[in-house]
Amino acid sequence: MPRQLIVLLIFIVCSLGAVQAQSSADADCGCEITLPADVLAIVRNVRITTKDVDALIADRISSLQQQIVAARQRKLDLQINSRLLDAEAKNAASARQN
Repeated sequence: MPRQLIVLLIFIVCSLGAVQAQSSADADCGCEITLPADVLAIVRNVRITTKDVDALIADRISSLQQQIVAARQRKLDLQINSRLLDAEAKNAASARQN
């Protein structure tokens, strides 16, 4: 029984050493490189920025922004009309009861 315990302890100690060695190797992998917020990618040391991509699709972005504004306006108009109709219906029902 004591021999099994010793073997188990040796195994645990060796495992911890391997985990620590792996952790230090992970720390040095260079994975923690952070890019500036406007840099989307770096290809062969050339930065591709949001500005570069947006310039290529500027017409599409403008069109989509206009569609968003129009959709919001339609939804706002629908909500206003629904609330006005509900209020008018309540007033009509109240007038009939009097």
